[in-house]
Amino acid sequence: MNTFCVTIDNNKIERVSNTKFLGVYIDDNLDWKHQISQVAVKVSKSLGLLNRVKFVLSKVKFVLSKNSPKMLYNTFILPDFLYCNIIWGCANESTLIKLVVCKNVLFAFLTILNTEIQLN
Repeated sequence: MNTFCVTIDNNKIERVSNTKFLGVYIDDNLDWKHQISQVAVKVSKSLGLLNRVKFVLSKVKFVLSKNSPKMLYNTFILPDFLYCNIIWGCANESTLIKLVVCKNVLFAFLTILNTEIQLN
């Protein structure tokens, strides 16, 4: 295998499989798998946070407004989906399926939350 060596001021730059640049993981194949995995992890964590918030708010009898699910989505989750998606959004469909699954779970959660709000 022919290796390509990059040096700057006589310092050899080592090759890595992926690196983070301005919050986006760029990998050596430009298939964006690592970036999409990281977005899926962030969205899953945000969904867990929303679930805990919903539980706490239900215990203290805090009344949520009709716009609360949309506001929570726009605040905690939408930025993760939108940040630099013009770059990594062109990934292979089989790679993007992780985000589709996350979105489906998320919308199911928000639908249930919205139904609970309307019942109160």
